[in-house]
Amino acid sequence: MSVKRNCYEILGIERGASVETVRRAYRRLSTLFEPGNPTLHGLYDEADAGALLAEVRHAYRVLTDPSARQEHDAYLFPDEMRVYTSVELEVDDDPSDQAPLDAAPVDMVVPVPDVATDLVPVEETTGGPGRRLKVVRQRLGLSLEDIADRTKIATFTLKCIEDESFRDLPATIYVRGFLRQIGAILRLENESVIDEYLAAYEAWRKARDPAGPFS
Repeated sequence: MSVKRNCYEILGIERGASVETVRRAYRRLSTLFEPGNPTLHGLYDEADAGALLAEVRHAYRVLTDPSARQEHDAYLFPDEMRVYTSVELEVDDDPSDQAPLDAAPVDMVVPVPDVATDLVPVEETTGGPGRRLKVVRQRLGLSLEDIADRTKIATFTLKCIEDESFRDLPATIYVRGFLRQIGAILRLENESVIDEYLAAYEAWRKARDPAGPFS
């Protein structure tokens, strides 16, 4: 399964689709890929169906958030960037449709630019791993926007990583990739903080659903 589809492709809609169109596509696809749907038998195993559902949820959250959608479009269509009308980018304030950002990200993994060779000892910072990453970033005089510009990871996702807002982060495999990109930008002396972060994230996921997502 490819993870390089953009949010419009994931939901099967046209660029510039209204929030209502996004909402309808989300409802249709989230119902299709929900756990235990008998129509998926023989087409997808549980892991693939779960990954597809995560993609759908992520695409929904991006395309109903004006700022995230603009970032998404600016990255995908840099030569055609335009501002959508207020109707097309109205905020989706229907809480019944809100889904957790538990999805494969649309952000492409890009090469990390060259950085200085001096390494920052993250062990000198205190707090949880997300807090320590934030402190190191601030010590280097970097903003979240700076990190987003270099890695193409959405600013919202970077903030969730630092705040340890686990419910709004995608699957572990993608979080691991994000953390490695961030670690390279921050010139971390070692990856112990990344390992600690992933351990905490996995512990949270297991505590949230100890029997697995399809039980």
